[in-house]
Amino acid sequence: MFDYIKSFKPEQIQDTVDKSKDFAIKTVEFNNTIAKESLKFFNDVTDKYFYTYTAKVAEAVNQGSEYAKEFIKTGTVKSLYTNSAKN
Repeated sequence: MFDYIKSFKPEQIQDTVDKSKDFAIKTVEFNNTIAKESLKFFNDVTDKYFYTYTAKVAEAVNQGSEYAKEFIKTGTVKSLYTNSAKN
């Protein structure tokens, strides 16, 4: 098995890593889209009764998605709560 792995050239490994990152980013974007559409549906069926909450959730999902994509690209970790008030 290790002989098989050793047979890879560095550019093949980098290409695989790049494709994996692209796939992961597309997955995050897809999940973000599903979350937005789910919140839109929830707002519609509840006549926007919980709109204040769903707007906050949508904002958190968007920010989390952006942080996830940045992490995938760079390895940088950010907190969702850096700008929140502390007690």
